[in-house]
Amino acid sequence: MAFNPFPGNSHFPENPIDGLPAPAEPR
Repeated sequence: MAFNPFPGNSHFPENPIDGLPAPAEPR
């Protein structure tokens, strides 16, 4: 699960399933 710009990945703080840091990004 590298980069996937949708909710449910590490780029979204509500569900960091990658185990990576979840930066707070504007939606």
